[in-house]
Amino acid sequence: METTLEKPKVGLPVFLLNILTAFDRFIYYGFRAIVVLYLVTQVSEGGMGVTDSQGYKLYEGLMLAVAIASVVTGVLSDFVTKYKYGAIIGYILVSVGLFTIITGNTVNNMYAGLIIIALGNGFTKLNLNVLLGRLFNKQDKRRDGAFLFSYGAINIGAFASSIIIGLIAGTKGYVYAFTILMILAFLMAVFLFIIKGYLKDYETTDEQIINAGAFGALDYEEINQKKSSMYITGWRSFWAIFIAIQCSLIFWGLYEYSTSMLNSYMMANEFDISIRTFFYGGINAAVIIPLAIGLGFISFLSKKWKARYNYISTFGLAYILFVLTVMGTYFVLDTSLGIGSSIIISIVLIQVFASIAESFISPWTLSYLTRVTPTKITATVLGIFWLLTYMANTYVAKLTEDIHLSEPKVLISMAIAALCIGIILVFIGRPLQRWVGI
Repeated sequence: METTLEKPKVGLPVFLLNILTAFDRFIYYGFRAIVVLYLVTQVSEGGMGVTDSQGYKLYEGLMLAVAIASVVTGVLSDFVTKYKYGAIIGYILVSVGLFTIITGNTVNNMYAGLIIIALGNGFTKLNLNVLLGRLFNKQDKRRDGAFLFSYGAINIGAFASSIIIGLIAGTKGYVYAFTILMILAFLMAVFLFIIKGYLKDYETTDEQIINAGAFGALDYEEINQKKSSMYITGWRSFWAIFIAIQCSLIFWGLYEYSTSMLNSYMMANEFDISIRTFFYGGINAAVIIPLAIGLGFISFLSKKWKARYNYISTFGLAYILFVLTVMGTYFVLDTSLGIGSSIIISIVLIQVFASIAESFISPWTLSYLTRVTPTKITATVLGIFWLLTYMANTYVAKLTEDIHLSEPKVLISMAIAALCIGIILVFIGRPLQRWVGI
């Protein structure tokens, strides 16, 4: 007798979590968009009046604090607060951090506010992803579509905040902009508290049903087989997580390298800051938002997609696409003799293809990690993943400061490694996925 778990209706919970995700990233990226300008702007003009070097050091401190806080809040979320209340605490902390910055125009207040905001961001970012993953049992492939929707929401919030909060700060002042973000964070805490009953924990529910033997005709052996097929344990889980994190780290390292090359080229050729912002923000958002949401609908609704879909092979294809894009970046910039229509078109195409690869790799990495990670430590693993990603990006960014385009040793090494990984993943994706157990 074949028994399958009923797939829960998750349309409304996914929609509600995506609203939270969009506003969460709106708050975070809105703050990031103006905090350096606030720091270096003179006191008479509404800023703090610190030097440029102090301002950038404080910003780098925020990025480091956010990365470290991801691990700390991940452990706390798994073992102390749990996920719904962890996210609520996170929004309250962000609101308190912004209030601390608003009420005291001093460096000490700024340090305290940045640390509180970093902790709050860790709680919200981690727990929203964990809550999204826990709407599905381990075998439910709609999880991938949900994370694609979420990635679209992330980019909607980030892109909108860079425009809206930037305009508000420029016209009304930085304190006014911080106040709006503070109120939004508090409202998101209230909103999550109201809707938390809709966010069912189907991962735990499935595990409890199986452990209770509530499959009627299933005997003890069949129950254990069902558990084995749904929950990855032991060393297989470790290797599945290790593979996903390593692949993602190489991807983001290459992404950072490609971005640094483009930025260096455009600065050397005196591209206006608004043009550089368009290349990085505008094109990225214009590609990722419709692509992620469109793929999300297809993945969520199409039975053929679910039948033919193989996560690991698709990941490999996206890897190959991105490696070719990065190599194209190097070739175009290294051989260019000046600024003309051809170089502009080339840079646009590079950003388009890089954004396509990102649309595949980022959301599916999160979907994959929430699927293969043991239920009780999901937030901790995601926190470690984001800390390692930050470390990889920072390391590559420092490397690119001293590497000229005519010295592509690091780029070529990373590209060859990534290309090999992509080809291997394409060919061994299906057996590897069966071995992992998803």
